[in-house]
Amino acid sequence: MPCPWDIKTGKAERYIDVQVAMYWELVRNGTDEGLCFDDETHTFTVNGKPLPSVTQVLRHEGIIPDMRFVTEYGLLRGQYVHRATELFDLGTLDEDTIDGEIRPYLDCYKAFLGDYQGKILHIERRLYHPQWLYAGIVDRVSEDKDCHVLYLHPKKSRPYTFEVVNNLRGNLNVGLSALNLMVWKQTN
Repeated sequence: MPCPWDIKTGKAERYIDVQVAMYWELVRNGTDEGLCFDDETHTFTVNGKPLPSVTQVLRHEGIIPDMRFVTEYGLLRGQYVHRATELFDLGTLDEDTIDGEIRPYLDCYKAFLGDYQGKILHIERRLYHPQWLYAGIVDRVSEDKDCHVLYLHPKKSRPYTFEVVNNLRGNLNVGLSALNLMVWKQTN
């Protein structure tokens, strides 16, 4: 059974459950057919029509907390950890290029994968929902005998852990309500 994961480098936050539930819906019912993504502007379009991303929806409606209090260093570290794990999974990482600050996170991720029984099917999967008209990039889609929607919290000095997202339907409803509210505000 396909299972999405989202790699987060900060502490576990309530909004992540909503975010991952929306990714779960993309994995279940989304498609990449006709989807275009602009890396520079981080925008999605289908047939020229812009689509909001999961993060944009949740940030617009105040579900994702105000990012002014997150340090530039913390954001950059998270991006580097994320990229290092992606390149590792793709088999293209030159480990000699890893900064000493990022190395412990990568080592813990590698240890986690050594114990993980699931098979990674997709890395950085870009999808959109043809009914709800939102898009997102799912960090990993894996196949696991007991699928749960999970997010992975990198640890610098101990193995990574999966956090199970409970109440997927309820969290998805919060996300879809935010999407509907955002669209309503933009059209009224």
